[in-house]
Amino acid sequence: MDDLIFFGHKDAPLTTEGNVSQVKKTMDRMAMPYEYLDSPDAIHKRFPVFNREALPSDYVGLVQASSASINVQAAASAFFSAAMKTGRLSVLEKYAVSGLEPSGVPHQNQTYAIYAQSEQDALCIRGRHLILSPGVWADSVLNPLGLHQTRDWKIWQMNYAYWPVKSHDVKIPIWFEFGNLDANDHGTFYGFPPLNFDPSMANRVKMSADYTYDVFDHPAQIHHKVSQRLMKELSGHLSSLLNPQAIHLEQMEDAGTCLYSMSPDGKLVIGRIPTQPCSETFYHGASMCIMESGRAFKYAPLFGRVLVELAIDGKSPYQSDLDIFSPLREGLFN
Repeated sequence: MDDLIFFGHKDAPLTTEGNVSQVKKTMDRMAMPYEYLDSPDAIHKRFPVFNREALPSDYVGLVQASSASINVQAAASAFFSAAMKTGRLSVLEKYAVSGLEPSGVPHQNQTYAIYAQSEQDALCIRGRHLILSPGVWADSVLNPLGLHQTRDWKIWQMNYAYWPVKSHDVKIPIWFEFGNLDANDHGTFYGFPPLNFDPSMANRVKMSADYTYDVFDHPAQIHHKVSQRLMKELSGHLSSLLNPQAIHLEQMEDAGTCLYSMSPDGKLVIGRIPTQPCSETFYHGASMCIMESGRAFKYAPLFGRVLVELAIDGKSPYQSDLDIFSPLREGLFN
């Protein structure tokens, strides 16, 4: 558990992540308690880790005291262990999926065959239900089902790094800054406090920019190289924003990259699989989820339930909540 602060320009335009006023409206609508910081002075007083002189005069903040960081590795291990104990899970390691083939009438008695290849072996797995969660490889996975992502889908290669903590006397919250002055993501930054999930994390903070200069059209273009341009901008911003007495801001460590699958409208896709773009006819016993990234990991148990319900029953009690993420949205597939 830890404090989370959203802060930035009071009336900034929307970014991919929204803005401070939108976050406030959402919290009010959901009756989520928060502390409103109405000035840069209030932000600095609450969290001295942010330098007062770096905060513009129109900065405000929202502090949610009941936030938390999730140990993703431990949680994933627990999910996997629980699934294995059922005796109903088979995992193919070091296999690449080489093909997907539906058979039968799409909206009636559908069956599916998945072809997988390793260095020594080839397999065909057949089943009556199919759940796809292909991430940035969605286009090649969905092509055999007659769906092709439009050119407006993009792959964002994001960057991150770690910095050593100099002093634990200054409290470091989970934070997200909406520092943009126009309607783009430049100026959006975030960071985490030191976490004790493993020894290497205990005295370091992870921080990043929430924008990128590496945008790809298909996976073959991915290079996994850290953007020196972005990291220079990130380091320069952090050296101004943060208290140097709390963090060794000159010692960036373990920079890396990760991938976001960005739909044309920036929202994830979760639902039954249509037989054609925008069609109300669906493949029987099949569902899919294409997420922006691992950021929605905390919803994995709920998404798993929904995907199973959609594949087996063709519907879910959460249907009204899923409409905004519908695979039938215009502009997703052609």
